[in-house]
Formats: sequence, C-alpha cells, structure tokens
Amino acid sequence: IGSPISYSSLAEDLQCSDKTVKRWLAILETLYVIFKVPPFHRNISRSILKAPKYYFYDTGQAPDDPGMKLENLVACALLKEMHFREDCLGEKWDVYYLRNKDGREIDFFLTKEDKPSLMIEVKWSDAERSSSFSLFEKYLAGAKKIQIVKELKREKTYPDGVEIRTAQNWLSEMRLN
Repeated sequence: IGSPISYSSLAEDLQCSDKTVKRWLAILETLYVIFKVPPFHRNISRSILKAPKYYFYDTGQAPDDPGMKLENLVACALLKEMHFREDCLGEKWDVYYLRNKDGREIDFFLTKEDKPSLMIEVKWSDAERSSSFSLFEKYLAGAKKIQIVKELKREKTYPDGVEIRTAQNWLSEMRLN
C-alpha cells in the first residue's frame, strides 16, 4: 500500500512471469479486492511505463501499519467521491500519484476534466508542511494543496494556500474542489 509496485520485482519474488503478475492483479481488480492509482505524467507513454500503486477496497486487508491504513482510507474515500461526482454530476475526475526521479512524492493528485485540481499528502503525525508541494507546484500550478494528518493538534492554512487538515475533519467534509 502506498508504494509503487514493480511487476518484475513481484514476479521474481513469486517466481513467475511479469505477465502472470499483471494478470493476477487484474483479476483482483475485477473482483474489487484492489484498485490501481497510476502515476501522473503529461506524456502518456511514460506514464504507462511507470509503476502504479495499489490500494485495498477493504481497509481491513491493509497491513497493520496505521499510516498505511490511513493512506488506504483516503484512497478509498477519494475513489468513492470521484465515482459519485461522475455518476451524479457528470464531472470527470481522475486520481494519480506524483513522483519524480529523486523519489519525492505526492500521495494523490486529482484532475478534473484533465486539469490539475488537487494535491494531497497523507501523514499520520507530521504536522510540518510537506516540501513536495513546492516542488510539484512548479509543474502543476493551480492545484489546491492539502496535507491530511491524523494526529494533528491544530489545523492551519499557509499564505500560499497549503492547508494542513485533520483526517477526521477533511474526510467528513470531503471537498475535492
């Protein structure tokens, strides 16, 4: 959860081919056990080559790491809200993650009608603003930036618009735009 999946590494661990691993993951997606969050890249062919992340629909299946469970919970909530907005409001939303060559990352990047809309970082207890927002803002200007923190004493908003929110408040309000 929350880490890019290398098909070749997984195939090596399971002693099978990359193709078999992809087929097994596709079956788990079809059975609604997991769902895929692809990497975002403006060049579609490069995006396809990069490793996706997978999350469980049932957070009870997630490892016993509270940070991973929180990230999985946020992924599920985003997916559900995006489906609602598509089905009921006709809005086209997509969810990705952002990662550069140096391994710097934004957990979730949402686009609305193929335009940058929202960057989300999920943390268990780190109330310090993520430096990844500034890094990716250069390339994806205009996207709202929210850091969701489970153990947070006080919410705050920085002058450049970065919001640090408690997980329970953000999840209960669930504003994508």
